[in-house]
Amino acid sequence: AVHELIVGVRGDLDGVRYAGDRELLRYCYRVAGTVGLLMCGVIGVDDEDAWPFALDLGIAMQLTNICRDVLEDARMGRVYVPAARLEAHQASQALVLDERAHVGVRATIAELIELAERYYRSADEGLPPPMRDEVELWPVCETCSNKIAVSERTPERLHEMEACTDRGAG
Repeated sequence: AVHELIVGVRGDLDGVRYAGDRELLRYCYRVAGTVGLLMCGVIGVDDEDAWPFALDLGIAMQLTNICRDVLEDARMGRVYVPAARLEAHQASQALVLDERAHVGVRATIAELIELAERYYRSADEGLPPPMRDEVELWPVCETCSNKIAVSERTPERLHEMEACTDRGAG
């Protein structure tokens, strides 16, 4: 897991552009899914059956981060939003830098939020039943999703989506 994490982080050093979901999810696995696996050891989760759920939680959180930081990352040459998804909405990776938030970019980000939500739900399935009622794994994702929905109804600027999640807010 540590090797994969290092490979993922190194990939951020140069410009990032992903053609499709496969590359994006590989990246999310490397930089965040592996952290979920490593955390299992830290918190004493020895049951290997829990590992896929830890991976899914890490992937969900990374997808949420990507959606939150779209413009900031693009300004640094890192466009994680897959070209294939953008093209399906008549958008491009170049339009990600457009602060006016092209409708196709917003639609693509909304799709990525839905993908993150599926990973959060999967991670939630890995919680023992008593914990499921006490632990809510996707409030950050829901907050970001709501912000994106608002941005689709108004001419909000893409950079305002950077504030859709506030680290540590609850």
